[in-house]
Amino acid sequence: MAMSISTTTFARDPGDMTILKADKMCSYTKTYGGVEYFSWGSTIVGKPISLSWNAMPSTMFDALNTLVVSDTTMVWTPNIPGSTQTYEVNLLGLDGSYFISQESSASYERINCELRLLIMSEVT
Repeated sequence: MAMSISTTTFARDPGDMTILKADKMCSYTKTYGGVEYFSWGSTIVGKPISLSWNAMPSTMFDALNTLVVSDTTMVWTPNIPGSTQTYEVNLLGLDGSYFISQESSASYERINCELRLLIMSEVT
């Protein structure tokens, strides 16, 4: 798939990701005589997205963390088969755990990683 954010192409694509689809925006409130319902249609703007990996190289984790702490809006290219859509996103956070191995040949140094982003707009 080769996802990318800004100029950083992922060394390994996520194993799990939130489905990219518009969500219905609505609200309701009870009233004395029943209920009031408000709907603003469906949009993907404002949708939080979670990308997760069972494991990733520490260099990839560090590169993604650099993007997170830069605190800027950037372009995310998910490269989903059959879609050329890209999005402007804000990166909300990156978490994971250290993988401590007794073997020096361990190829992954971060496990249970999750990158959270927020879709700000559709680009193409």
